[in-house]
Amino acid sequence: MDSPSVKDRIFQAVRNGSTEELRQLFSDKETILANLSEKDDDERTPLLVAIKEKQFEIIDFLVKTIKDNINIEGNVRSQNIRKMSLFSWSKVDVDMFSIGPPEKDKEFTQTFVCPSSDTEIIRDIANQISVLKLMEYLIDLDYDDVSWFEFVTNSFITSSMPRPEKIIALELMGAAFVIKELLSEVVWEEHTICVRGLQCWEKAFELRNSITNGRLPIPKILHPLSDVARKAIGDVIEVTVPLQLKEMQEHLTYRDSPSMAFAQALLVILRTFGQRDIEHSKPNYFHLKTLLEYGKHIPDDGSIRLINVCLLILEHLNNYNGNDSPKCLQIFVEGFLLYSDVIVRLEKNPVNSTERREELTFTNLLAAIKFGSIIVTKLMFHPPPISIQIQDNCYSVVQRTYALIITVFKLHRPDRGEIERLNQVLSGYFRIEKRRKGFTSFLHMAVERFLETSIDDELMIAVEVIQLFIDNGADPRIIDCDGKTPLHLLAECCSPDCKDVFYCVFQAVLEGGGHLDQVTADGVTVLKIL
Repeated sequence: MDSPSVKDRIFQAVRNGSTEELRQLFSDKETILANLSEKDDDERTPLLVAIKEKQFEIIDFLVKTIKDNINIEGNVRSQNIRKMSLFSWSKVDVDMFSIGPPEKDKEFTQTFVCPSSDTEIIRDIANQISVLKLMEYLIDLDYDDVSWFEFVTNSFITSSMPRPEKIIALELMGAAFVIKELLSEVVWEEHTICVRGLQCWEKAFELRNSITNGRLPIPKILHPLSDVARKAIGDVIEVTVPLQLKEMQEHLTYRDSPSMAFAQALLVILRTFGQRDIEHSKPNYFHLKTLLEYGKHIPDDGSIRLINVCLLILEHLNNYNGNDSPKCLQIFVEGFLLYSDVIVRLEKNPVNSTERREELTFTNLLAAIKFGSIIVTKLMFHPPPISIQIQDNCYSVVQRTYALIITVFKLHRPDRGEIERLNQVLSGYFRIEKRRKGFTSFLHMAVERFLETSIDDELMIAVEVIQLFIDNGADPRIIDCDGKTPLHLLAECCSPDCKDVFYCVFQAVLEGGGHLDQVTADGVTVLKIL
């Protein structure tokens, strides 16, 4: 029997999710791009197969391999942006070219010629995958060089994706250029990258307004913003005509702040993803990442704006499941931690502070607690293998969620109705938590913080919260990543000097279902520790 060819082995490795096998197959730099361009019996490239089968590690590996091996010419087109291919998308006259699939009874004077074989790798995928998904997989705002943005934009332009999709591609790439400058630690002369983003938007307007050979214009329809989005961005309105865009570009001198362009980028992204159909309504990493980075750059005096940016991120949490990109879950974690940071900051404001009074309401704190419990649930049920990062994220979110619950009791002393609402959130969470082990539970965290507390008032609140957890179904037998139950943690700190309240907590956990003879992975029982 003949051994499988390199091509067959590549596609088998993609389907099996084996990055190590692909790394070996791509060891020859001379053949990497040819291997990436191989097609299976269904005319699909390795990257397209990985996307279709949601092999996220493989997608990341293949995209990084493309980035590391595409042909970037050595000559510099400007001080800041390297030329990527034999032509630049910004020079294209859209009225002279066929944009998208052939249009019936319409003749065009020119057709696109692919500038290099490298461009075909992304171009051919762009014909079969939505732009929204491609932005999620191809664009990394943190680490990508702007030359990669140029390459991707050229690839989109040369593709045969439909005209409406190509408009969206140009608008989103424009937003990516603009936000890239926001994230850059370098002060770009004349805001070169930001201007490049505006040029993308200008080209999108040309494509929208083209009426050559019977084309119909495609007007930009603004998306109504929610109250949360409006509080996050302010009263900025998205530009709808090229003249407004030209005026914005004229203001982008070396001394002027590009903040207006940053707000426009966010509006473009909110509109584009807000108008998507149900099929594409799942959380999208590019979408969430842009919101997160925008939030991180809001100054300390913009607490209300930042809270609402975090809410824009977290409102997508319920639509996330294990079939979505795990990078989205990381954004939810970071968004929640950012949210809780703002709450901690507001808590330190004077009691009569307007921001503190308006934002630290019981309803807002309960919403944050609910977000935290949902994120922990998603992390606990993350598909294996469970990485150290997942465990660390889980611990951080449990820690912050517990702190929010403590804040509720410190600031509000909730009434009976509010306690019922909190009970509903906690009991729902604890029913799910019982099905997993090996993570720090809410009860573990409550016991840890109780043992670290020395101030009497805070000690009594900690005791109250521990009892609240037990009453709502927290399982004292659940083990953490070290195989310990909450009783093990208490037993390790037991001494003749312990206060009476310590023994009250120990008794409460024991009566809640804890076992003195439950063993750790090392065979240590609570009784043995005592």
